[in-house]
Amino acid sequence: MRLLLLRHYRRIVAILVIVTIHHTNIYANAFGKSEFPDLPTDPQQIFTAHSGLALTAIVFSPRCDYLVSVAKDQISRWDKATDNKWSANWSIKDKTGELITTLAISSDEAAVAFGTYNGHVQILDPATGGLQRSLVAQNPEQILRSDDNAFEENIKGEWVTAIAFCPNNPLELVVATLTGSVFLWDIITGQLIRTFQGHTDSVTALAFYQNGRQLVSGSWDGTIRIWDLQLGQEDLPKLLTDQQRVNSISISADRLIASGPGASILTWDLSVSPPQITHISNSRVSTGGRLTFSPNSDYFFAQMLEAVYVWSIEEKTFKRFGSIRKLGVSDIYQSLAIGFNWQEDLFYLALGTVNGRLVIWDMRQAVEPAAFE
Repeated sequence: MRLLLLRHYRRIVAILVIVTIHHTNIYANAFGKSEFPDLPTDPQQIFTAHSGLALTAIVFSPRCDYLVSVAKDQISRWDKATDNKWSANWSIKDKTGELITTLAISSDEAAVAFGTYNGHVQILDPATGGLQRSLVAQNPEQILRSDDNAFEENIKGEWVTAIAFCPNNPLELVVATLTGSVFLWDIITGQLIRTFQGHTDSVTALAFYQNGRQLVSGSWDGTIRIWDLQLGQEDLPKLLTDQQRVNSISISADRLIASGPGASILTWDLSVSPPQITHISNSRVSTGGRLTFSPNSDYFFAQMLEAVYVWSIEEKTFKRFGSIRKLGVSDIYQSLAIGFNWQEDLFYLALGTVNGRLVIWDMRQAVEPAAFE
């Protein structure tokens, strides 16, 4: 039993903490050669959340007026005040005490969802944190119920590794699991709409393309698949990577990027057919952390252990942004989130650390904000 628990623990660490090796010589010949905007040097705010527990997920609301963070079995909402400072609104714990593995906010801000390692998906009221609905990440036909009155929290599903609300239909939620299953659920009726089948290992990343008509999924089977959301079928042949595992993906209007445990960040130009893979990272940089595009998609941010790097798609060069020196020697970055609102001049970047520190940058402080907006 102890051996089994140890294996489960190692699996948790492998998924939630993407270990990155960073060599000090990556700075050589990198700075001063690209037209990067002047980025803010200091974070807007640094504070400790969740009693020092590791922050494993952060998500901004679409309007950037609040963010939600996760640490172990605790989920919290932080609101932005008129002075742009962030403070706690509510904080709750999952009543079953399960490890929360992933987090999402609907495009209409009417729901917050999180998934757990025991296969539960909880839908919360973002105003109060109150529970609205519970789902089980499993095909309903495969769930064995002890009786007709069994509570959903007593039924275990598949370990939830990623979730995402459909951008053009916030009542639909995509749920990915450790076994490679991808489900599309109606959060109001609790009905399973369809299942996407094809991955042979954990699906670790989800994104939407073509105004929400296509679903993109990255997996530890080393493939990225693009699905027709309505038909549940693949729109394009699967994208093969030279990575054994895909850890993170991000997508813009015509470009897809992915990271894995190896030393490359991969990109595909989706405006050509078939999309061709390109290596855009310096061979001396080992990554594997989270990736996310800037608002104009000319840059993207890559999370490493002790810093974040801004990458130029066109120039294939990078610049260091955000240093652990502002924190402490043991504050290792574990989560990354970017929030921007097209209706207003809002652009924020947040990082969570293993020691429960929440670090927020107001990117409007950039000298050349037009480079990102």
